[in-house]
Amino acid sequence: MNFYFLKCTSLCCGVGIGVRDMTFLPAPRTQYKIKNISSYMYKKLVPLASLLFILVLPSWGQTLTPQQQREDFELMADSIRAYQITLPEYGNEEEFEATYRRLLEELDEPRSVTTFFGYLLALMATTGESHNRVGFPHDPGFKDYFDSKSTTTPFSVKIFQGQLHVQYDYSGTGMIPQGAKLLTINGWDCKEVMQQLMQYGVADGEIMPYRERLIETYWNLWFPWFFEGAEEYTLTFLHPESNQEGQATVAALTYRQMGENIRETGQGEVRQRFSKKDVYDLQIEDEYAVLTLKTFNSVAFKKAGLNRSNFYTPLFLKLIASGVSHLIVDVRSNQGGPYNLASDWMPYVVDSAYAGEVFRRRVALDGEVQEWKVPEPNGKQFEGEIYVLTDSFTASGGSNMAKYLKEFVGATVIGTETGSRYQGYASGYAQVFRLPHSGYQVEIYKDWTQFPHSKKQTTQNRGLIPDYEVAPSLEDWLAGADPAMAKALELIREE
Repeated sequence: MNFYFLKCTSLCCGVGIGVRDMTFLPAPRTQYKIKNISSYMYKKLVPLASLLFILVLPSWGQTLTPQQQREDFELMADSIRAYQITLPEYGNEEEFEATYRRLLEELDEPRSVTTFFGYLLALMATTGESHNRVGFPHDPGFKDYFDSKSTTTPFSVKIFQGQLHVQYDYSGTGMIPQGAKLLTINGWDCKEVMQQLMQYGVADGEIMPYRERLIETYWNLWFPWFFEGAEEYTLTFLHPESNQEGQATVAALTYRQMGENIRETGQGEVRQRFSKKDVYDLQIEDEYAVLTLKTFNSVAFKKAGLNRSNFYTPLFLKLIASGVSHLIVDVRSNQGGPYNLASDWMPYVVDSAYAGEVFRRRVALDGEVQEWKVPEPNGKQFEGEIYVLTDSFTASGGSNMAKYLKEFVGATVIGTETGSRYQGYASGYAQVFRLPHSGYQVEIYKDWTQFPHSKKQTTQNRGLIPDYEVAPSLEDWLAGADPAMAKALELIREE
């Protein structure tokens, strides 16, 4: 049986690196009590609020008083100060405090729970840590959207060179050309829309492409929440072929209505039943092989019937037996999972000269330190050239794997900057709690993933920078071209 999903909006799970396919959404986590926070209101409100949330969660249309907004906002800010271990190292504490004061002053009038959500996002974005999250599918606004109790813009977007373009038209009218450059939406200038939405992207450091991907992912939530939720949307745009200006007016639709239009019109994507190819794929040609690793998500591995502890052994034995001399590892849009999957391949690839070197360190909030070291080769090694394909949603474990291949194997990296900081980031265990008035769940990651000092890339607050920066253009996307893969094959042919 087929099922539909909206390319961008169905990925919504949380802010930052927690963007996942809805198929893999975890059950709501246990609410943990926050300790060592000086906030008076937390001690007073959380016990009662915890009981109330068992009975009812706020809805999209709920209005919060200024006092309720400030109490939720201060609770999240105090929690970040208490648990964000990397804020002094990677974040900008001055910017965080300045943003906190500025936004707190603006919370002086009643506003809807979803409009208030923008204030939470804007503050969380100043932590500079993409693993941090606020807002989950069972939270106010999100749940109404996925339950089709609210409507939204009936199209998704792609961003090319900082400009909004139409990805898919879900309206069922066929009036919005795919790839059209958006100029205005109900009178809102799309350049200004882009500029404002960038402040809501919770990303590692200064990795702006990751923020753009978050806008694509959350478009159908963020535009109606932070700009205008309307019964219909009038768009002006430039046609992708003629570059002539056009206009279309389309009705706002629910999540379910857009899904029905996908099935009827073919706009969007229809996924088949889940299979192993949703996790990985290995294609072996005459002189090269392509290993595509789409996710390290543990639930995905379980659904696919894959053994995480012995995942790479059959793959590399097959590669070695094939005799190919070049391997392309595609980790584009791989946002990680259990950390072992980012490094368990090392015995089949890494030279013995690196054995014993620390490749990752975990520092806990309480000061506990764990280290992981490069293992000895196992005697069955792939000795060919390796190329790695990355994009801005290559993050967490996916980005780690690309980093290790660059640092310890000398792999050639092709694509765009990855979504996780090359130096390290907050991850591991999270402090999880729910804001008492707005009802949003918050996750603040308390561990610090550190990497050894690198001589191959010395940037600060940036992701892995490819050796060959190759970003798909609008024309590439419309034509279904893959310039990063083409570049890898070009380099292989030149050897």
